[in-house]
Amino acid sequence: MHASVPDFAWGEKEQAELFSATLFFCSIWAPDEARASLVVEVHDVPPGVEGLEEWDHVAEFGLALPSGRLRVLTDVVSDPPVLRVHPGPHRVRLCIGNVASVPMEDGRPVGGFVRYRLALWPRDLSSSVVLKQREGEPYP
Repeated sequence: MHASVPDFAWGEKEQAELFSATLFFCSIWAPDEARASLVVEVHDVPPGVEGLEEWDHVAEFGLALPSGRLRVLTDVVSDPPVLRVHPGPHRVRLCIGNVASVPMEDGRPVGGFVRYRLALWPRDLSSSVVLKQREGEPYP
């Protein structure tokens, strides 16, 4: 049985930032019918900023993980992986790449191949920030 995904507000801010985050959940933009790769890195300390230039979009946000478990839900049918992390608040760095491969059909992004990397490390909760904004119009 899969955990239910909460409804998120997806307004202009989220269209520009490519994610919507609350204290305990986050939703990350993905085009319909796209193929994707996802790498999740768990760190004890903040990762360096080297290599960020290879990504189209980079943002950070806080996520509370009091159970010490991170469940990654995707639209893949198998059971979602559960990753063990330090219990408590974390900082998450979201990197999205290969956005240019996503074609627009009827005014919405469909298909392509998108790369994602999530890096997490223990840290007090703080406001979200976009470190590198992808170029182009916000996606619907």
